[in-house]
Amino acid sequence: MINQIPYTGRIIKLMAIRENIKDFPYEGDPVIFAIGNNQEQAEIADFLQCKLEKAIHPSVWIAENSTIREDVFAGAILRSYIKIGKHDIINASASFHHDNIIGDFANVSPKAALYGHVEVGIGRNIDVGAIVIPKVKIGKWCTLGAGTVVLKDVPDFVTAVGNPAKIIKSMNQNEY
Repeated sequence: MINQIPYTGRIIKLMAIRENIKDFPYEGDPVIFAIGNNQEQAEIADFLQCKLEKAIHPSVWIAENSTIREDVFAGAILRSYIKIGKHDIINASASFHHDNIIGDFANVSPKAALYGHVEVGIGRNIDVGAIVIPKVKIGKWCTLGAGTVVLKDVPDFVTAVGNPAKIIKSMNQNEY
């Protein structure tokens, strides 16, 4: 199946974009990113010249002093002083406590919980049910596996899993 970006009846196929990338500076109606692959989000955002639209489910609770730019799905909770970056997807029932900073191109899966003063780098994927304790930094282009419990900082370009989190894979930064 080809990944697609839906918006008001228009479908922009990623394969078509890649095949004609130099001829594809899309301009026009606001779009909503509905892409679960952080690298593809970054690639497409780099050349699309259009306004982004927010999609925020009515059941989401967002503190007035929090800043969001992108999609937030049903049941998510964003407490005080949360900063969510560009092109982030905050999935159902994800929970952000206070003073968190989330980098661009993030995908936070359902029931993930980030407590106070957590900093998350660009392009990371936080999988279902992951927990990050206060004052931890998650590096750029990282993946935290399902159910991972993060007790200390995680460096850039790694995959960490388990309770407590252990690094199981390091990636070459040239891959990103």
